[in-house]
Amino acid sequence: MRNPLFRHPRPVLLVVALIALLGSALLAWERREGMLSRDEMAYRFQAHIFEGGKLVATAPPGVVLAQDVPKEIHFAYHLVTPRGWYGMYPLGWPLVLAAGGALHIGWLTNPLLGVLLVWLTWRLGSVCFSEDVGLVSALLLFPCPFFFINTSGDLSHPLAACIVTAALCLVETGVRRQSIARLVLAVGLLGLSLFVRPFTAVAAAATVGLVLVFRLRRDRLLLSLVPWAIGALAATIALMAAENVYQTGSVLKSGYALYAGKGSPPEVTLNLHAILAASPREAARSLAITLLNTTPFLFVLAGYALFRAQVLIGTKALLVGVFTGSVLLYMLDVIPNILFFGQRMYFEGLPGIAVLAGAGLVTLLNRWKIRTTAVPLAAVLLGGGQLAQYWFTVSEVQALIEPSVDYLHVLRSVSCSKCVVFLRSENLTPFDNLAPANFNVNDPDWPQARHLYLIDPGPSRRDEITRKYRRGQWAVVVFDGATRLPRIEIAWRQSR
Repeated sequence: MRNPLFRHPRPVLLVVALIALLGSALLAWERREGMLSRDEMAYRFQAHIFEGGKLVATAPPGVVLAQDVPKEIHFAYHLVTPRGWYGMYPLGWPLVLAAGGALHIGWLTNPLLGVLLVWLTWRLGSVCFSEDVGLVSALLLFPCPFFFINTSGDLSHPLAACIVTAALCLVETGVRRQSIARLVLAVGLLGLSLFVRPFTAVAAAATVGLVLVFRLRRDRLLLSLVPWAIGALAATIALMAAENVYQTGSVLKSGYALYAGKGSPPEVTLNLHAILAASPREAARSLAITLLNTTPFLFVLAGYALFRAQVLIGTKALLVGVFTGSVLLYMLDVIPNILFFGQRMYFEGLPGIAVLAGAGLVTLLNRWKIRTTAVPLAAVLLGGGQLAQYWFTVSEVQALIEPSVDYLHVLRSVSCSKCVVFLRSENLTPFDNLAPANFNVNDPDWPQARHLYLIDPGPSRRDEITRKYRRGQWAVVVFDGATRLPRIEIAWRQSR
């Protein structure tokens, strides 16, 4: 059975992509000056550095060791060394975000990547099953809060999802067409994803590696791929070493490790007791919230396809592996993440699940001979429900980011010029995103900026810190966690 709606699938796909762009762009516009995650501040700061044609911002005075950063500049997920001031994250996403900023569409970068992800999901479904399945997969991917939240804002998940989904497309076509070039390009893309989201890259690489070994175990193509894979691995290691040297001055130490002051990130553990104590409960919570905020029945349809869809088991493993691998791998992260409409760490696995769900829906329609007239009616009902959920999501996001937008406006309205603005807080709950350490809104060219924003060291040291940064005046802005409102506590004061 072929649904009449898909007799001309390409125009339908174009409409789907435009709706996805509109939904993500509207939410991105709301979020452009606000913050849902403190990670966004580090990404923005690094992107602004790249936009200015530099690798690092000017080092603040008094920094001798990277492990001994003065309190007033100890912002979350930023590195400060004698060489400069910059973000701790891999450089791939800040480079892309900087390109969008240079074109004055930085806020639109992730919505555009969301459109690319819709197209790649259609392509993956078409390669693995059929063009009809590809279009249904694209339709099931995007109309949900989980998609729109992750394809707006300034986090790196959409870029990582696009790279990983493109790699999956190349793996499937490479195996089917016996194309070594496609498989080599897929391996290269997986290496590239390490410079966007390392954990996701490991989950995707493990999935692809296991699937290739299984599907090509009796094929000489696997032996032909080995030297290319070794070469890609060597190139990736060399680039990672260069990135480490840029961030830490050491080939073997990453930005994550330098920020933590340890040999490895503190939230990652191989301690079985620590993992079992917290991770299963946190993973269950993350999965439940994610399922509630994806397209209805997405995972039910994907599960149905695993048992009923007529396709090789290796293809099914490829599609489900990134999501499953992400869930398992992030169980090593024992520090709970704040969840906004789902666990963002799982987002890169969503396209594979959507393709399985698309295959499950098409298989269900064919198997049960459901009347074609029922499909548009079901789509209208589902669309109406998802539209209502979308507007609820927009209103929730507006409420969540309003305090950060107000905070930013108050900071910019401080009347003094060439002064230090100290950020202070009161009545905050633990892990509040608007703690001063989470709110670095400095210009990378801070020595020439009108305002320099620093964490308040306390009344007794304000004059000293102001002189240290060669400013003549200072002011204090307070964010009150009880009222969720900022206020200017001291408009400005001359340094003594």
